[in-house]
Amino acid sequence: MVDPGVMQAIESSSAEDSYGREDQLEVLRSFLAHDEEGNAYIDYLRVALYESEDPQWVLKKHSDLINERLALFAKKKSIRSKYEWLRAYHDRTVRALKVRPERKRKK
Repeated sequence: MVDPGVMQAIESSSAEDSYGREDQLEVLRSFLAHDEEGNAYIDYLRVALYESEDPQWVLKKHSDLINERLALFAKKKSIRSKYEWLRAYHDRTVRALKVRPERKRKK
């Protein structure tokens, strides 16, 4: 998540403080997305998938990590909620990019 104060500080800085500010903001905005509540976050998974030679592997590792942590922190609500958000982010990214994780074959 990106604290709203960070964006406000960048956007309100003077030209003297931030040479090339508009270019920097454009790059920053290209990495940002917003969740359903309007919270800004860095959309690192989209970037990782774009740059990866094996996006399915990236998706699987990301999903596996989330699932492991959801189980690990099942009884620690404050930590688990972060992984619940991460699960929603993962699923939202997959839907938005129309990337389908490989499904396990039935035996």
